[in-house]
Amino acid sequence: MNRVPGLESNDARWQAQERALTGVSSDAGDALLQHALRTLPSSLPPTDFAAGVAHAATQVRASNAKADRNDQILVKMLGAAMAGSAVICAFVYGNAIATTAVSLLGENALQWAGLGGLCVSVSVLPWAGVLAHTRRVGHGG
Repeated sequence: MNRVPGLESNDARWQAQERALTGVSSDAGDALLQHALRTLPSSLPPTDFAAGVAHAATQVRASNAKADRNDQILVKMLGAAMAGSAVICAFVYGNAIATTAVSLLGENALQWAGLGGLCVSVSVLPWAGVLAHTRRVGHGG
């Protein structure tokens, strides 16, 4: 028996509803329910239903593709802006940063930092292929 919070039903009420579905009921609400269930409208989907669904699906796909292109352009622009800011900061503050790093970490600090940056960039390269493959598979082509 289905239960609706706040609406308690007992077994006698349940049985009255069941009898209403199979015969005549003394309760007007149960009789209305019985009549409604016996006279369900028979409607068919529109003749162009499948074409409409297919059209809507292609519109959504085209819209998503356009949004993905816009997102990719935005990410590239933000990446370029961040790279440009990093270059500007390196020119403006680079000497102070290098001097501070050498004084704190020793003479070979800059070489080790360069080697670490090279390792990080090399470790990212295999992921570029994986991400490109994921984009192709995820967007169907």
